[in-house]
Amino acid sequence: MGILIFLSFVFISYYLRFINQSRILYYLFVFVLILSILGILSYSPNQEPYLNFSGIIGYEISKFLVLFFTKFFSVILILSLALFPIIHQNYIKLFFSILVSLFFFQLPFKSPNFIDEYIGFFKYPIFFFISLIILFLNIKPFLIKSQKSINNEQSQEKEEDYDVVIEENRSNFFVQEIKEEKSKPQLVFRKDIVESFQFEEDNSDFEFEDLSKLIEEKFLEFNIKGKVINWTIGPVITRYEFEPAAGIKLSKIQSLSDDLTLRLKTSDVRITPPLPNKGLIGIEVPNKKRKIVYFKKLIENEEFVNSKKPLLFALGVEVDGKPRYEDLSKMPHLLIAGSTGSGKSVCINTIIASLIIKNTPKTLRFLLIDPKMVELSLYEGIPHLLMPVIKDRKMAVKVLKMAVAWMEYRYKLLAKVGAKSLESYNNKTGDYKPYIVIIIDEFADLILTQGKDVEGPIARLAQMARAVGIHLIVATQRPSVDVITGIIKANFPVRIAFKVPSKVDSRVILDTIGAEKLLGKGDMLYIPPTSSEPQRLHGAFISEDEIIKMVNKITFDYLNQKFMEKFSKTNEELIYKIINDGYISVFCRDDDIALEEKQAIVSNLIKYHLVIDMKDEEIVQLIEEIRSDYYQPIEEFSAYVEDEEDNEFLEFSGNYDPLLKEAIKLIAGRKTTSATFLQRKLKIGFARAARIIDQLEELGIVGPADGPKPREVRITPEKVDEILRKIR
Repeated sequence: MGILIFLSFVFISYYLRFINQSRILYYLFVFVLILSILGILSYSPNQEPYLNFSGIIGYEISKFLVLFFTKFFSVILILSLALFPIIHQNYIKLFFSILVSLFFFQLPFKSPNFIDEYIGFFKYPIFFFISLIILFLNIKPFLIKSQKSINNEQSQEKEEDYDVVIEENRSNFFVQEIKEEKSKPQLVFRKDIVESFQFEEDNSDFEFEDLSKLIEEKFLEFNIKGKVINWTIGPVITRYEFEPAAGIKLSKIQSLSDDLTLRLKTSDVRITPPLPNKGLIGIEVPNKKRKIVYFKKLIENEEFVNSKKPLLFALGVEVDGKPRYEDLSKMPHLLIAGSTGSGKSVCINTIIASLIIKNTPKTLRFLLIDPKMVELSLYEGIPHLLMPVIKDRKMAVKVLKMAVAWMEYRYKLLAKVGAKSLESYNNKTGDYKPYIVIIIDEFADLILTQGKDVEGPIARLAQMARAVGIHLIVATQRPSVDVITGIIKANFPVRIAFKVPSKVDSRVILDTIGAEKLLGKGDMLYIPPTSSEPQRLHGAFISEDEIIKMVNKITFDYLNQKFMEKFSKTNEELIYKIINDGYISVFCRDDDIALEEKQAIVSNLIKYHLVIDMKDEEIVQLIEEIRSDYYQPIEEFSAYVEDEEDNEFLEFSGNYDPLLKEAIKLIAGRKTTSATFLQRKLKIGFARAARIIDQLEELGIVGPADGPKPREVRITPEKVDEILRKIR
């Protein structure tokens, strides 16, 4: 019997296939449990070993224990050893599995003639199959659970502790987000959105013209001897690897790029610095027919789909067409420059789309600053935003200072638990904080109008924000020294240069020439975090229509859930009409100049499509409640309040806010309220409004926070005067 149990244990060990320090304790528990059961079943050590219920091993254990501890204390000791592993998670499954196994294999030890016993017991096939099924069902749950637990242990050792889920349809996703507020976040690959993206396979014949002889002949005209060793054909350019003869200066070769462009009858031939580890010079010649690098093809790649890095994004392809993915957390900030039409805005869109496709609002939040009021406004309405897209320059300065306050608050949280990074804090506490990505489009406009007020916060964030999960992406079409100052360059080692007008602009952004020779439309030079030499990449293409479809789908899922919460019913046609006709601002922006007019229209649409018997005032109040918490605030919002005189964010002193009494008058008689409601009515910053909400909660005027839902108001208009008299 002992041999059979031992073989079963070997089988379990082989099935698990993982041995590390954390599994040593597991094997010890299993071994103790097996020995304990054998001892329990060996109730009569006076029998012969082959007649004993639990075999020779159980016989010897029982005999030894009875000899030293008597039968009574032996039973207590054995039961204690048996129960010790069972109290640990999932070991009870193993306990029952072994009991069932012992029952089925006990017959050989009751009689030396075990073949007859087996035949007699299993003479009916039904007993045999039922026995196998019971045994399998008992062992299977334990084995499967053990495999999962091992995978969990391995994933916890990794820096990014996130699971990847691939979903066809996530229309009910935000329902789960609210219900599982404290659960471990997941990376959700939105396959339903990716399938709507554009991708056209280019099956046309590629005409490759071997220009290696022409290159050698042209160099020979200028007394430069050498030979083309190899070439690499890509979707946009072909790179020829040229080996110059001994004694040829590199600067002499690079000065001939314009002459080589004329001789090859093409546009913008670029001569690269020496290729790493090759001792060759790259000569990059544009292809006659350029292929489009589709964004869809990159994000459908398994490398991206299965990645557990929350800030991984698709950057483009290399010269040979190989997909290139980068992790924003490793950069940790990114500076982008390029003239109009070079592909800068499309690059920003591909980065945002890559992050949205895999992340939920629990793992990633955006802060978008768009002084041009055009490019980033497309993302208005997605729940990943921390607040509406910032279009006002002065508000942008305030928000950047607020981001510095968030950073300082997170550092305090990390210090309390002894964590060195946001990943470590999340794993230690289970209180998962989202990454925050701040994207500034047209940085030149901000820096020229606001000057040091903008440069200071950005420099602080760039220097310190990496550890607390805050990352910057700054873009400009004017890479001049008065925009990209020395402080900015020093804190943004990772940079992307698209086509720029001159060599001077190229030196400003890259510290070297070359960007002026790019082809535009996504052609870029990229300085990675691991190197100081620019690498040539070709950016992926995503159209404006694809972005709108993605934003509309995500906004629909989120707003649909909001309607179910407030109105207890929803209508697909209504939601899409609100989104497509431009009424989404009614639910997510307080500063819309046509808010009241749009709100009246949306109220009539709701009454018509939902067929509800409600007054207009009640519908408007529910709309305001949705708007008040549309962009779910994070904990950091209420950590600091705004001092409006000097625009600094200081810690609250503990006294009541001067606007507290006015806030009480505003919310009296309402069912619910929120920080954004007070922000809009009192015309103050969000952080200050959030602090007033906290003070109202301390006074018992509003209820406690319940996730993203508005606060319950607990006073009536009749009690307002009494409460105001008590507040000094």
